[in-house]
Amino acid sequence: MESSNDTAVPLESNPSPLCLDGASVVPFAQEWITITKQQYIELEAQAHYWQSLHSRAKVRIEELERNYSHP
Repeated sequence: MESSNDTAVPLESNPSPLCLDGASVVPFAQEWITITKQQYIELEAQAHYWQSLHSRAKVRIEELERNYSHP
């Protein structure tokens, strides 16, 4: 579905971080999708969950490396 938002900035004047070489835009960066607010909230919750899990895993790895590097 396309957005009816007329205030969107053209891709040419606002390069996407999804550009592969800085000049061309990947095809899917030009498509719009619409999700419900509930779907958005669920996606945000999942992202926060996985980010938190990753942060805790990094801390645990650092602790284990510290413990095993100093016998």
